[in-house]
Amino acid sequence: MGESGTGKTWWSLSLATRLCDLEGGKIAFVDTEGADGKAQLYAPYFDFDHMVITDHSPESYINAIHAAIQHGYTIVIVDSFSQGWNGTGGILDITDKAKTGWAESKPRHRRMINAIHDAQIHIIGTVRTKNSYAKTDSGSIDWKNSSVEARQEPEFEYEWDMSAILDHDHKLTLRKSRCFDLPDGTVVSSDDEQTQFVFQLNTWLNAGDTPPHWTENPRQMERADKWITKARELEAYALNIAAATADVDRKEFATPEAYVEALKVYCSPEAVIARAKSRQKPIVPDKKPLTQLTVVSNGAKPSPDDPFADLKVEARAN
Repeated sequence: MGESGTGKTWWSLSLATRLCDLEGGKIAFVDTEGADGKAQLYAPYFDFDHMVITDHSPESYINAIHAAIQHGYTIVIVDSFSQGWNGTGGILDITDKAKTGWAESKPRHRRMINAIHDAQIHIIGTVRTKNSYAKTDSGSIDWKNSSVEARQEPEFEYEWDMSAILDHDHKLTLRKSRCFDLPDGTVVSSDDEQTQFVFQLNTWLNAGDTPPHWTENPRQMERADKWITKARELEAYALNIAAATADVDRKEFATPEAYVEALKVYCSPEAVIARAKSRQKPIVPDKKPLTQLTVVSNGAKPSPDDPFADLKVEARAN
């Protein structure tokens, strides 16, 4: 991200080129600015294929990403996503023109985000910003206390594995990173720093190829066993309650307490075993069709001592 003139296009092409040098592959550049695009001005310095989109709807971005994938590109640069927000056919334009406003535009924007998340290639995107700078005592930019207004949806930068801001000295500062070796606040400016940055980035991106299996971690195994036990308890509880409420007629009991007691008897291990042997419903005494009863949740948690603690039985006279 960055204001106009901070070097977003150059940085994107430089990062993509260095990644290709390490991984192989080829670069697709999706240009959103003008009928001819601006990226062709960088063709003498970088090797990439150029695509221009003039309709800035979310679907145009989705189609461009899908086209890059289908044609075997390993990296796609989208410059920029700001046109998809406030450009012709962008989200704000859609919202203004649609009768349902944001109800029309937000789902379409979310589908574009999903296309980014689902893409099995590297995506580098740029966004224009309008900044209000704060300075440190030494005179450098204090990004933590500076205001950065992105020309995109407010949470857009957090949808990415990394987001960074560029200043007018063409210095890159990471604002959000999922890579522990490249944490938030990492600064990259010189050519050597960029080389090291891309090397660490590439190492991290490929570190997940053969991760240790979670079963090698005793603590995770213990957690899994506990969840399996709990799931089995809940399954048995749910099946018993379902069977009980289907087989035990609520209208046959004079009080809610009698009905709940019948459910407890029905779900007891002895009754379950007896039904399994005889395939017969239990005989419940003291049946009087005086009330209509409904079982609802009261928000409490069942326990081994009282598995029906979360049941509340409401009674209504017939």
